[in-house]
Amino acid sequence: MISPFSKLVFTVSYLIAAAGLPPDALTAACVFAFFPAVSLIKIRIPARLFVPAMTPVFCLAAGNLFFAPPVFTAVLLLKAAACCLTALIFASVTRIEDVLAVFNTLKCPRFFIFQLFFICRYLDLISYEAVNLKRAFQLRSRRRIPKIAEWKYLAGNLLLRCLDRADGIHQAMTCRNFNLQTASFPSARIGFKDIAVSLAAVFCCLLLRKGLS
Repeated sequence: MISPFSKLVFTVSYLIAAAGLPPDALTAACVFAFFPAVSLIKIRIPARLFVPAMTPVFCLAAGNLFFAPPVFTAVLLLKAAACCLTALIFASVTRIEDVLAVFNTLKCPRFFIFQLFFICRYLDLISYEAVNLKRAFQLRSRRRIPKIAEWKYLAGNLLLRCLDRADGIHQAMTCRNFNLQTASFPSARIGFKDIAVSLAAVFCCLLLRKGLS
């Protein structure tokens, strides 16, 4: 069983190695995108997470066609896909509570830990409200995709919904006497095995990066 600490170290190392590839390293970009793509066979990522994460990647690559050679565009697309898929896989196999416990063990600032926790919780809230808004729109208009002019109204409605829900969550936390200064968070146990696995993961990423350069 791989610990959250080792998963975090490997993910960060892989992201840094993939993002640092030269713009003409097409073979290396293909290799770095291959491993997370193959991992999707074993790991099922919901479409509600996969589609929104990958859509900006393809939009970025399509827009880059007008400003860079096709090889540079292909490398950019593969690097972005590798990073997005790696981050999605990490989020799918690791609970946010375990990640925050690792940050707490590493003595990260309390404000950073709770801020990350709240962001993750609010992302779930935004996703839930977006699904409700989409369902309500389809029931009213009988169209699956809104017109371009309607997007601004839907975005404003989503913002108001999320602010209302967030205010309710804040009031509930206040009623429970939540205080950032006194609130505690669990710590993760990092042993010698976890450190050894993490160092091996970093070494593999560096070896792969150097070997393909």
